[in-house]
Amino acid sequence: MPEVTYVFVVGAPRSGTTILAEVLGRHPQVADFYEPYYIWDYRLGSGEDDVRTVAMADPANVAFIRREFALFARKSRKLVVVEKSPENCFRIPYVRAIFPEAKWIHILRDGRDSVESIFRESKKRKRIVEQRDLAQLFAVFKEMMELQPFWRNRLQAIWFEVRQIASIDPRRYFNKAKWGGEGGWGPRFPGWREVRRRLGPVGFAAMQWRASIETLLRDLAGVPPAQHTECRYEDFVANPEQELERLCAFIGVPMVSGLARDITAHHVGRWRRVFTPSQLAELGPLIGELMLELRQTTDLAWYPPIQWGDASSFED
Repeated sequence: MPEVTYVFVVGAPRSGTTILAEVLGRHPQVADFYEPYYIWDYRLGSGEDDVRTVAMADPANVAFIRREFALFARKSRKLVVVEKSPENCFRIPYVRAIFPEAKWIHILRDGRDSVESIFRESKKRKRIVEQRDLAQLFAVFKEMMELQPFWRNRLQAIWFEVRQIASIDPRRYFNKAKWGGEGGWGPRFPGWREVRRRLGPVGFAAMQWRASIETLLRDLAGVPPAQHTECRYEDFVANPEQELERLCAFIGVPMVSGLARDITAHHVGRWRRVFTPSQLAELGPLIGELMLELRQTTDLAWYPPIQWGDASSFED
């Protein structure tokens, strides 16, 4: 089999990494390896946060991960493997130590829309844990299993979770092991526990976005230009064919028709319809300056000054 090209799609949580990887995975030469965290962390465990360092890429770990990815490529019979684990925003040096030849696509989405989506997904996970909602838990589990194309990977995911949790407390099984029985979702940045205690759910979602973006910008700066490109979510959903043609050329496959089916811009600007003024006042100071730097806004007039004593922004 010819040498496989590995492509890592990275971005802050809820920035469009899933849809971009899925669309690229429709290409006849591309396989979408959906979030194999059970491989990345098989030898390391869940850890206190989702940061992984170059020092953790020891020879045994490198050999194991490369072997698993190569096996997935062989079983898929594809020339390109695309992967988009959310935790990779805190692991670029680690992943590069394992796959130095890999290509990287950084997808950027309006921070307000990303935070709104993080907030919404986190509420769902919290509700499942607090209400012990077996039906919703099964639905989430079923969806994750169906996104793994091979039974081998499904069994690896199940074994990883059981091995990590190892608890007789049934509440701890209502979310991934890394959350320790809590209703969390998304990548865990350094110091996340203290931030979670200090901020409300909107503020915590904002900090997940901010920490992810700041780390990505820092670490992607060290990736050679030929191995790295950027994609704006808003451009992708507005002109999917044009963006996909460029991205296919970047990863080394010919553009084919039909990849961009079902792509819509429906969720662009959703934050305007969802967030209250008090919630905007909470997240604005946390992400506004970074959004200016990323040219996602031209001013900070989109959020009002926070009104101290208004607790509504801390409600979930």
